[in-house]
Amino acid sequence: MKSIQSYFESQLRLRKTNGTFRQPIGSGSGIDFLSNDYLGISRSHELKEIVEEELSSLPFRGGTAGSRLLGGDNEYIRVTEDYLAKFYNGDAALVFSSGYQANMAVLSSVPQRGDTVFYDELSHACMKDGIRLSFAKSYSFKHNDLDDLEKKVERFGKGRIFFVVESVYSMDGDFVDLNSLVKLSEKYDAGIILDEAHTTAWYGDHGKGLAVDESVDNKILARIYTYGKGPGVHGAVVVGTELLKSFIINNSRPFIYTTAPPDHHVVLMKSSTKLFSGDFGDNQRLILKNNIKCFGEVSSQLPSKNDLFNVSATNTPIQSIIIPGNEEVSKVAGYLRQEGFEVRPVRSPTVKVGQERIRVCLHSSNTSAEITELFNIFKTLID
Repeated sequence: MKSIQSYFESQLRLRKTNGTFRQPIGSGSGIDFLSNDYLGISRSHELKEIVEEELSSLPFRGGTAGSRLLGGDNEYIRVTEDYLAKFYNGDAALVFSSGYQANMAVLSSVPQRGDTVFYDELSHACMKDGIRLSFAKSYSFKHNDLDDLEKKVERFGKGRIFFVVESVYSMDGDFVDLNSLVKLSEKYDAGIILDEAHTTAWYGDHGKGLAVDESVDNKILARIYTYGKGPGVHGAVVVGTELLKSFIINNSRPFIYTTAPPDHHVVLMKSSTKLFSGDFGDNQRLILKNNIKCFGEVSSQLPSKNDLFNVSATNTPIQSIIIPGNEEVSKVAGYLRQEGFEVRPVRSPTVKVGQERIRVCLHSSNTSAEITELFNIFKTLID
């Protein structure tokens, strides 16, 4: 075992040397430009009240004590799945413990041997991992470049064809051109697997995400809504047809061989949906959209060219301040934390070399004064 321990040590030393060493860091007491809690739901008393009321109607049970195929299934999770399916305009829904697990479950089982998967090069790691576990051939296409996608479909497309994309991408914060992708999918009889992780709760009418907002939800094979971001809790739900649900139940190892989510987990998902789909959510979405607009306006007042950074403003809560170099971006992030802002550097290889950044997440809890102060600090760094 000594050789294994020595290998661990050498690899970790290498990471420390090249600035890619990772360790868990909790959020501090500074101004939050870090978390994915876009609507401020996770710590809200409104969520607490709904959860407590929902839990009071259920008998206490710490866990489900089995997979859903071996005693872990129950009426509450089935009722919640029906509720979520109806909410997201689907025929059926399947709850999972996390967005990672949901993506793994779909992508490792739905594409089969002889099929071909085409995925955006900036797709999340969990989507790529799920694709690797399938027996299908897979090819990446240039980010949001549907011309490149079509060229690769023409060249490599065999068997059943799948397009794998995100509604909003987690690093660049840009939208997929979903309507154009749907047209392309119809041309090639392809199934779209859409991760709505970064649109759930904050985007569209009642926070139902991009596909429902653009009225193409019935054109998508599988939609994955993640609850650890905008909804402020945990878990995920896959929405689609009854056929899709049954196929996943019968073929997906991440579903078959894992313990069913406990009641309190499912309660959080249902309670959060009730909250963000109502008046509370409407109000928080309006504030968030104003903050997104404010960020764009304030960032546009900075010099377009400087030796330190480049701001990539978007129409989503995810904003990027590009600061090339792992060491440099880490220094700037550290300075911002000293000044009272909760931010973290995103370093290569998480992003491409030269695209290292401070990922700024906006929330309904942020103020225009906080956004302005953030950029005032950047002005001093330029000077």
